Amino acid sequence: MTYDRNNAQQTYRRFKSALTRAVNKKDWQGVLLQARKFRDYYRTSDEPMPDFWSRWQRAADDAYFNLQRQGITCERVDIS
Repeated sequence: MTYDRNNAQQTYRRFKSALTRAVNKKDWQGVLLQARKFRDYYRTSDEPMPDFWSRWQRAADDAYFNLQRQGITCERVDIS
């Protein structure tokens, strides 16, 4: 698979909008799901990890702590 900049930008925008929707809905389990999808995609693809990967890490950490406060057990997501 070769690196295609246009495809990479579309993929990044798709991941970013999905994360934003989950955060705005305060769907914390959805945020963790989006963070896992983002991590898994970039770990298995030829595309480089975006410079703003920390956005997903911060969102995943916030979601994790919000779920913990509610007494919901979940697995922490590590993006890096």
